[in-house]
Amino acid sequence: MKKNVKASKAVTSLDVVNPDLKASFEAVVNLEAEISVYEKAVSMLNAGSISVRGLKATIEAAAEKGALPTIKPSTAQYFILSAKVRALAGGKEKPLKAVLNATIQAKRAFKSDAEAFINASKSFAELVNATPKQGEKAKAERATLADVKAVMATADGVVAFALKALRDLSGDEAVITNVDNAKSLIRAIEIAMAVTRHPSVKAKVSA
Repeated sequence: MKKNVKASKAVTSLDVVNPDLKASFEAVVNLEAEISVYEKAVSMLNAGSISVRGLKATIEAAAEKGALPTIKPSTAQYFILSAKVRALAGGKEKPLKAVLNATIQAKRAFKSDAEAFINASKSFAELVNATPKQGEKAKAERATLADVKAVMATADGVVAFALKALRDLSGDEAVITNVDNAKSLIRAIEIAMAVTRHPSVKAKVSA
């Protein structure tokens, strides 16, 4: 009987604790120092001298000697994207906590389109205002699902018309034909709304 062997990712020197960066994290005594080491970590990521996995391991190791004010191991994956958020007008005036939170919210809301959405934003405030909050998104999703069920039950022609309009807008050939795919319809509407705010963002609607 053959056994299914799942190949593990090879661990390189970039994936382990970086002693120099670890020492910098451990030396953080206030928010200003934390920003400085955050910028150092971003530079290392961009230069390819450490991986996201290595950064996470380094933060975990440094946290053993004391909690950092803002940075957590789970935020390592957002460092590069958050640097783009911080580079927006007004971004550097915001606490690192606000920058990371705005990044996480944008990533959760727009997924693979998050970077394009961030790059198209003119300011930190515009990004935050245009990003649907998780509670608001869930509420809107529940309402939209209810609306879709009602329309599906009474007016198939209206649904077909709406789907054609969405396909024409996105250029996507996929068709949403039943209630089970309603979440895809919600996603399409979200992207369409984002594009109206930022025309330079190309809509990517997946069924």
